Amino acid sequence: MITSGDDLVAVIAPRLNTVQWPDGYIGLRGDDVVVLCGKILAKAQGRWCARGKCESGFRSRAGLPEKLDLQAPVEVAAAAGQIRRGLAARFGGRPGVVITASASEKISDQGAAPDRAIAVAGVDWGSESGDAVAHAIAALAGLVAQSNPNCPVVVVRGLPDILTWED
Repeated sequence: MITSGDDLVAVIAPRLNTVQWPDGYIGLRGDDVVVLCGKILAKAQGRWCARGKCESGFRSRAGLPEKLDLQAPVEVAAAAGQIRRGLAARFGGRPGVVITASASEKISDQGAAPDRAIAVAGVDWGSESGDAVAHAIAALAGLVAQSNPNCPVVVVRGLPDILTWED
């Protein structure tokens, strides 16, 4: 459980260290992309408020106490860079970080709109194609997270060409 003031990297690193890949590799590599749901960042930032007293920043109430609500995270670009540096210190390399948000509007009668990237660190999204790739990663991770609501962090492997040295 994430609470106000938690160091997200310290919380997620032990779990990332146990991810088992089909090729037998265990853990995070320096060229992976770590995707975090914005909700856990908001929790760590302490963006709590009494339910009904603020505008909720999230489509789903999953993982929220009954009497509390959660506002959207702030300074997400800086947080993405901080998370990236923390992961690099623990795992080596320069993993990419994408922070996502759930889109509020529906795109069809089939369900809600896919998640979108609201901040990245180390992922090229300065170009049109980079922006599209960041949002595609967010949408994919959102599908994975929806299938397992207790998993707000998704690791994507095999996209080293989109990573940048800079945050």
